[in-house]
Amino acid sequence: MPATIWTHERMISTTTAVFAGSLLFSTGAFASWAGAGTVGLLMAGVEEDVRARRLPNRLTGFALGAALLHAACTAGVGGLLTAFAGAAAGLAVGFLPFALRWLGAGDVKAAMALGAFLGAGPLASVLTWSTLFAGALALLLLATQGGFADLLRRWLASLLQSLATRRACYFGPPRGSAAASGLPFGVALALGVAAHVTWGTPWTL
Repeated sequence: MPATIWTHERMISTTTAVFAGSLLFSTGAFASWAGAGTVGLLMAGVEEDVRARRLPNRLTGFALGAALLHAACTAGVGGLLTAFAGAAAGLAVGFLPFALRWLGAGDVKAAMALGAFLGAGPLASVLTWSTLFAGALALLLLATQGGFADLLRRWLASLLQSLATRRACYFGPPRGSAAASGLPFGVALALGVAAHVTWGTPWTL
């Protein structure tokens, strides 16, 4: 990745991460152990994702285990089942984007851990907010890296090819381009949780 692209991307991602952290702290999410675990997962995930563009198993696996253990210790079997349901919801929602290579495996595991901490109901709102923030962040990164023209060309070519062959077709970004550098979805998850706690569900605004 060219140095200038990395500098712009790292600057925007880090600034957004700081903003997400500030929102999370302002919500008072540290008032419970589950809230503290959620914030800890998100902030560690943001740091890893901005730095290395991946969410490692040691982070997501530890967070998922901690969420299940917390649920079992505080609410017994019922709480454990609720946490499992939230984790299953995270897996179900993330499976298709992962299969289409829109998300990495670490992103899906992070969603599972969040589902175990928060429950299946709040997770839907969190992921909706996160998707909106991810789209905005992707456009912002492309705008600073001059990737809009390439994006429009690829979308148009994909549409024309799909119409001509009557089969879904998508032309991905060339290797080394701005769009191929990936998106730190951990930042979008942190913003999604902060937005859910601060403003509630997006479909009720």
